Amino acid sequence: MDSVWFGIAAFFEGLFKFLPPTGGLANILFCVIGFVSNAIWIWYIMKNPDKVKTNKMEDLYPNR
Repeated sequence: MDSVWFGIAAFFEGLFKFLPPTGGLANILFCVIGFVSNAIWIWYIMKNPDKVKTNKMEDLYPNR
């Protein structure tokens, strides 16, 4: 089991070597990824409203 955690640690240690030279570019990249993923999610919800469950109390407990 330790080999799994050591493998994950080695992966991230290798990844962190590339992050300092990027500086603020990494922050911009993460923001762009977040914006694009949220835009795709909202587009999917607007395109398929029948697949989205509601979160209303009257829908959860209809006999009350």
